[in-house]
Amino acid sequence: MDILLQLFHPKEIEKIIEKCSDIKFVQKDNLRSIIKIIANQNCNNHILRYIIMNNPSFLLRDSSEIEELIQILKEYGVVDFDLAFTVYPYLLNKSAYEIDNFYIKKHQEGYSNEDISEILEVQGFLIDR
Repeated sequence: MDILLQLFHPKEIEKIIEKCSDIKFVQKDNLRSIIKIIANQNCNNHILRYIIMNNPSFLLRDSSEIEELIQILKEYGVVDFDLAFTVYPYLLNKSAYEIDNFYIKKHQEGYSNEDISEILEVQGFLIDR
C-alpha cells in the first residue's frame, strides 16, 4: 500500500479499500508495476488518482494483463489513454479478447479503425453495450 500513499491520503485509501477490499492483498511489486504502466501512457498523478478512485478493481489484475490491454489498444490506434481512462476507467478491466471482439463488431457495423479508436477514447462505455 506504500505506493498508494504516494498518491492518496490515508482516508482516501480507506475509501478505495471499501470499494475493493482485495486491494489489501495485492503484491507491492504488481501494484507498483500497474501504476507505472498507466503513468507511462500520459496519465499524470491527477488522472491516476481519478482512475483509481473510480475503478480500484483494475489494480487486482496482473500487470501483464494491463500491458497486453495497452498493447492491443495501441495496435488498434488508440493513443489518448489519458482521455480514454478518464472517460471510462472500467476500460482497464477489459481483456485484449474483449477489445478484439469490439473491433470486429464495429467493423461489421461499417465503422473504420479510426472511428472505432475514437469511440474507445471518448465513449469507451460503448464496449459494454
